[in-house]
Amino acid sequence: MASRSRFGIQLHTGWPLNDYPRLAQTIEGLGFGELTVHDVLFRRPVWPVLTLIAEHTRDVLVGPDVTNPFARHPVVTAANIAAIDELSSGRAILGVGQGSFFDAAHIDHTRAVAAVREMTLVVRQLLAGEPGSFEGEVFRLDPDAALRFNGPRPAIPVFAGTFGPKMIEMAAGLMDEIRPPGQWDPAYLAVVQEHIGIGARRAGREPAEVELAVDVWAFASANRASAEAMAARQVPRFLTYMRPLTEFYGVETTERALATFAAIGDVAELIDGCERLFAAGANRITFSGALGPEVGEALAILGQVRRHFE
Repeated sequence: MASRSRFGIQLHTGWPLNDYPRLAQTIEGLGFGELTVHDVLFRRPVWPVLTLIAEHTRDVLVGPDVTNPFARHPVVTAANIAAIDELSSGRAILGVGQGSFFDAAHIDHTRAVAAVREMTLVVRQLLAGEPGSFEGEVFRLDPDAALRFNGPRPAIPVFAGTFGPKMIEMAAGLMDEIRPPGQWDPAYLAVVQEHIGIGARRAGREPAEVELAVDVWAFASANRASAEAMAARQVPRFLTYMRPLTEFYGVETTERALATFAAIGDVAELIDGCERLFAAGANRITFSGALGPEVGEALAILGQVRRHFE
């Protein structure tokens, strides 16, 4: 995965479905190397959106950032990502994590570390075309379990979207990349790197084998007041799920949360923040979410940020 562009875009699924082909082509035209979609309950389902993106692009990597083992069985995820890989001629990438917003649907999301680990192993086994039983703590497969079609590749890159120490350590022993979300203040990356080292060495890997990327909540606009107002509406919704980060930074107010977790502003401000993240050890940056009050302006700004570094 080291040859990929240093910048990607992650979209939520809040736009009308017919908007995604145009958005995808704009993002690809701006030179971003990856275009992912957030898989969140109660929003539009991620796989139809990824299908549209795969159909209307030629070069960018495509996949969920992130999907989880609780809203659907890993067998379903394996079939979906194999189909996206087929449709995109081998451009699929799989982001996995524990997910959020399950309580409203009364979905059991306990044993998250084991579930994400086993999800990754099941998907890999099925993509590789290796029928056989799987006996996990959370998931099981019978000996004849196998996909009934072949994708173009027997393996695809897998990354973990996580900032929790236990999940980082598990993923560092198994996956290609760790990508913590909500990163703007770079201080927490030292904690992430520490736990990557612990998990990688425990699994007999070198820490350098595990790439470190970051997911940045972007609110890009020349109108800073408008961007701040948008961030103030959206960021607090996620703070309940960010305890390792909120405790690390001592975040108690919305103002502090925005300064810590949200990339707000114009080209110059975003370049300064990206420079800090790269200096702290990040290999790649994904700009995620609604991106800005006006998506066309936001993408133009983010494209200028990408060009500054590349």
